[in-house]
Amino acid sequence: MLSVRYDALVDEVMRIATATKRQTLEALGEMIAVGLLSRFELIESVEVSVSKASPPIRHTIDEVGVRVALSRKEFDRRLIAVEMAPA
Repeated sequence: MLSVRYDALVDEVMRIATATKRQTLEALGEMIAVGLLSRFELIESVEVSVSKASPPIRHTIDEVGVRVALSRKEFDRRLIAVEMAPA
């Protein structure tokens, strides 16, 4: 059985997370999910959780977070839609 190396996954997540600044946790989670499916063809689906400690909001909470799930099928549909979009 083939598998993906965890250190390679972590390296890719760190590369994506530090490449550019994202305005929202949702955008960062989406970019990580898309990036992992792009890089690792063995992955059939991915669920990414992103959180931020001490968010800059007026309420006192320890952390906020989002969860993004993306399947290979959904990812492939997005690629087809992008390829078919007019330039």
